[in-house]
Formats: sequence, C-alpha cells, structure tokens
Amino acid sequence: MNFYVRKLNAQELGYRNGIPRGAGKYILVSKKLEGFFPDFDKLNPIIDEEPSISIGIVNTSTSKLVYCEYVWHTKSRHKGKDKRIYLNIDVDPANSYFNLNDYVVFYKHEYDGSFIYVVFKFNEADRNYKNLESLTNGDSHTWHDKIDFIDTENIKFNETLLSEKTKDKHKRRGESNSESTCASQDEFKSLIRINYNDKCAVRNSNINIINSEGKKYSNLIAAHIMPDISNGPLRPDNGILLSQDLHWAFDFGGWTLSDDKKIIVHPKLLNTELNQFNEKKIFLPLDKQFQPSLKYINFHREKIFGRLKPLRKN
Repeated sequence: MNFYVRKLNAQELGYRNGIPRGAGKYILVSKKLEGFFPDFDKLNPIIDEEPSISIGIVNTSTSKLVYCEYVWHTKSRHKGKDKRIYLNIDVDPANSYFNLNDYVVFYKHEYDGSFIYVVFKFNEADRNYKNLESLTNGDSHTWHDKIDFIDTENIKFNETLLSEKTKDKHKRRGESNSESTCASQDEFKSLIRINYNDKCAVRNSNINIINSEGKKYSNLIAAHIMPDISNGPLRPDNGILLSQDLHWAFDFGGWTLSDDKKIIVHPKLLNTELNQFNEKKIFLPLDKQFQPSLKYINFHREKIFGRLKPLRKN
C-alpha cells in the first residue's frame, strides 16, 4: 500500500459554528487503515500519555519536510480513540492551503532507511479531482497501491523542521524525567538528524546519495551516547549524529567527550587519524534541550571510553 487518500471535512479543518479555522487543524486517519503509518501498538509506551509519534510530512507546495505529531487519542475526551495528524504553520504557512472538500493524498516514501509522507493536494479546480472522486467512489478514506497521475519521481525538499508541538512534547517528557521521550528508534533517528542539520557533529559535513529510484542514503548514523545495549534511553540529549567511521570509533571507545563537549581521543589512538579531532569542540544543536546531556557523556567517558573493543551485551 503506497497511497492514502483523505477527503477533508469541516471538523478537522477547524470549522466551528460554520466559521473556518476557529480551532486547531488536523487530518483524521481511518481506524481501518493498517500498515501505512506507524503502528502504535509497536511503539515504546510513554507513561501516562496518549501514544504519539513524530512523522515526516512533505508539503509539495513548500518543499519542506516537517515532523508533525501523529496521535492516538486513547485517553482524552475524543470518542472512538481517534488517530490524528496535527498540522502546523510550517506545513500550511498561510493557514489556507488545505480547504473543505479538498483531497489530500499521502504517498509513503522511503527516506534513508525509514519513511516520510509526501502530501499532494487536489481541489475542485484541479483536473485530477474528478479522477480521485471516481477512484474513491465517494468514500472519504481510501488506500491504494498505485495512482497513475501522481508524480512520485521528483520528490524534493530543501529544509527540514520540527513542529513546535513536537519540540514541546520532548521538552515536557524530558522535564517529567521520562527515560525515553521518543516512541521508536525511527523517531529517535529522525530527531537527531534534524537537530544536527543532517551533518556530522564532528566534521560538520555529510555524504548523501540518491539512487535511480529517488531513495536517499546517507553516511551518517544517529548514535547513542549511552548505548542502547546499556539501556540508554531514546531521547535527543542521548544522541549525536556521526559519520559511520566516527560512530564506529565512538562505540569502540576510541574517543569521548569532555564536559564542555570537546573531543578526547584515547592516548593509544593519538597516532591515528583521530588525532586531528582531539580537543576539537563538536557542532551542537541550536536548541539547548537537544544538546548532549552530561549524564550520558559521563556514562560514555566512564564505561565506554578506552574499552577499545566492540560493544556487546554482558
């Protein structure tokens, strides 16, 4: 299943008493849809919170990849355990892009080992609007393996952003001392990539390859500072984005970080290429809540640094 088609109604577009945009905007997801968006039942549960995960949404009109919140309302006043994708100003900057009776088509696109969702919008003036009416037989929720008139070969975006709702979620969870603030490894990886602007924290560069199918691959890895095999939590302040060779050396214990985020190369490796980075300060996320925590740096420095052997479970 590659496409999910949704015909927008007044409620989800914020209409109240006939007045448009009087409330928050979201896109309601069918309860019958399975295997397209992340499966909430397989996510890491966050205590006392409704299941929520950040998913990447590309609005083809803005060329931005924005991570929005996909929420399963299991505990709130919403009846029927609604599943909703919450829109935000970066997806719809003028608050006027999505309108009543528009069709939105989500295309599930593989992006560097995980998935993002490219949104195509059709209003009644679009020549393919009637094609969608015919394809869906008037249903407001449908899903399809193929839609011939949608171009999926030229997916591009020039900016990647976190929604404010996503930032607030991780801040709230972090302040409540939740061990993990991310619901999955995929969410963790996406968050680290965005926070480090898709560049290695040491080299401030990357190597990206896009193959003939339009799939993107990168030489970067979202590394845990306190390793997952040591029960390191899935949270942005326990992550750092590294090129594959530096990630290997970091997990190997060949280098670590000081309290002021400078690189410490192990004495036995000062005669290697790692020496060029010794005492260099890493590049950090602008948002301080997403910068490496001293708690996890100290763990790495005390338990991993100097092991000079692969990480394994005891």
